[in-house]
Amino acid sequence: MATSANFAPLVTLSDGNKMPMLGLGTWQTTNKKEMTDLLRNAFDLGYRHVDTAVLYGNESLIGESLRAIFSEGKYKREDIFIVTKLFPIAGTDTLETVKKSLQDL
Repeated sequence: MATSANFAPLVTLSDGNKMPMLGLGTWQTTNKKEMTDLLRNAFDLGYRHVDTAVLYGNESLIGESLRAIFSEGKYKREDIFIVTKLFPIAGTDTLETVKKSLQDL
């Protein structure tokens, strides 16, 4: 995995990977150029953890931006942790919500 920013302590996951505990928040970012620039600049600064949530309503935008950034070749998908959150809402199918998040991201 690429070196994480010096400011982010790491947590060891059950599979042995070390994930930065500090993630870039993406709440309220709804413009593709703004999202792509935000992610690219954060990666340039050393961020390797992107934090989002289903309720932010921008997972597909994040996915599009990440595809564009990864296609440039400077960063690889396997070097970035993407964390999303689900919220229990009556009548929602958790598995379907997870599948949609994975598809969008």
